[in-house]
Amino acid sequence: MFFSRGSPHENRINLCSTRFAVLGRSLFTTGLPQVHCELSYSFHDIGVRSGDQHSICWHALFRDPVIVEGFPTANRWNGERGLEIPLPMMASLGLVERATIFDGALVLKGFSSMFVPTKRSKDSIQWHFVRSGDGTRMSYFEADKVCPERLKSDSVHTNCLEYVRNFVG
Repeated sequence: MFFSRGSPHENRINLCSTRFAVLGRSLFTTGLPQVHCELSYSFHDIGVRSGDQHSICWHALFRDPVIVEGFPTANRWNGERGLEIPLPMMASLGLVERATIFDGALVLKGFSSMFVPTKRSKDSIQWHFVRSGDGTRMSYFEADKVCPERLKSDSVHTNCLEYVRNFVG
């Protein structure tokens, strides 16, 4: 069974804790075992507004996100920060249409949003997500304005996108 639930607080990020307990066992009249259990969950506001200017950039990819406490994640070996996300999902959530080399650097760009690479290790890329607040067209020149330290194409190129881990934040 799969349950999906958004944050109970609009424009805020919540942490969801779950509890599963076996309450008892008994036998059906047919002799088959019957298990009585309880599944409960609770939300804890972690106090970060999704729309705040100083929040982590990946928050803008979601509306009312919920972080599941205890969900297993892979180790991070190179100081990666933020949300690890597969490239196709990252592009879809960010409404990115193309990977382009602009002014000697790779940019993943959509109409009003873009991902800009800011750090690279052997097997990972750290991205910064930028979008226009009002949904208007974003120029490629915004990449240099918001990320003057963005990586050039000698560090991040399109063929490495097939095998690296991607982190937004």
